[in-house]
Order: sequence, then structure tokens, then C-alpha cells
Amino acid sequence: MESESGTRTEIAGFQHKRNLVGKKWYLMVYYTAPRPKVYIETTVVSYLVAWPSLDSTVASWQQATRQLWEDYADRFEFVVSDIVLDEVREGDVIAAQQRLGVLLPLRILETLPETDLLAQKLLDASAIPQNFRSDAQHIAIATVLWCRIPCIMEP
Repeated sequence: MESESGTRTEIAGFQHKRNLVGKKWYLMVYYTAPRPKVYIETTVVSYLVAWPSLDSTVASWQQATRQLWEDYADRFEFVVSDIVLDEVREGDVIAAQQRLGVLLPLRILETLPETDLLAQKLLDASAIPQNFRSDAQHIAIATVLWCRIPCIMEP
């Protein structure tokens, strides 16, 4: 098939190019900047692979999660932490394997001393209840590793 180059425009980190293939025009989208990162917490992957719930609220969350995955996986870089991987290994062995299967291709963010410090500050300030330490860790990892400018945290 013959191909001709068409117009090219760049908008917000995406390059759009119209290509003529045969007698039909196609719009091709190329990334010209790194995709924005989205931290995937344990609940997200649990809703993604779980059997459909009979509870209408949970079922709607499951559907929204599947829609998120289908519509945005190519627009964002989904990332996880080792804490998420540890949490999804818990419970039913088959379900755990399904959750891990979804997450293993994703980039794993490292836990830094700054993330531990922020998690502890969240707990100490009662922003997160003491018995939800892993939630504080998720928030801290996502926060510290998304900073576009250097973050300074005082002890």
C-alpha cells in the first residue's frame, strides 16, 4: 500500500500525524513526552480482576475500574510499589496470581527513606489512623515520587 505523509501537529506531549494509506486517511498519535504516571493501589487491581459483585455499589466500582484500565492504560504509565505487590499476594492463591499477573508488567517504584518519613508524619498527625499504616505508605510513595521539583522534608 502506498503511504503519503500528511499534516503533523503537537499538542500536550502528543504528536498527531495524518497519514494517507491507499485512499484512506488515518490519524496516528505518537507520544513525544513521557506519559504521566498513575500509582495503582491494591484496591484498584482487586476490583479489576474480581468476580462481578452482587452488591450494586461494589459492582459499579468494579465497572469503573475496568473502564479506567481499558480507556487510560495507553495514555498513562501505571506504576505500583513493592507494598502493593506484597498486599496482592495475600488471600486466595488463584486470585493472588491473577492480581500479580496484571501488576508484574508495571514499573515498581522503590520505597525511599523520604517515603517512610512522610508516612510516619501522616500517622503522627492523625491524618491517617495508626492501624492503616499501609495506606499512609501508599500516599507517601505516590506523593514523594511524583514531585517535579525537589522536595525538602524536615525531620
